[in-house]
Amino acid sequence: MGRGSLSSKSNNINLVYIRAAIEAATGVKLTQEQVRQYLLEEGLISPYQYKHHATEFRGYSEYYDHAEAVRPGQEGGEIEVQDVPECLRERVRGTGVQGN
Repeated sequence: MGRGSLSSKSNNINLVYIRAAIEAATGVKLTQEQVRQYLLEEGLISPYQYKHHATEFRGYSEYYDHAEAVRPGQEGGEIEVQDVPECLRERVRGTGVQGN
């Protein structure tokens, strides 16, 4: 698999997204486990999906086959000033961020 490509876990149910939609519509904050249980109880997912595709979110690393992201300034995370648009360079001036 190439850098940044999705793994085969594309059938997973995004509990974080569903939880956020429920909260936006109702104001009710649920845990991921509560969302899983409600989806199952309401027949919106099968027991198989509950067990295999509606697991709690543990980060993006299981979905991508490349190393963790790096921040600018960390090894491998350098950004060349010439790659930054001038309008952004104007905003950075005076913030203490150093450029090349």
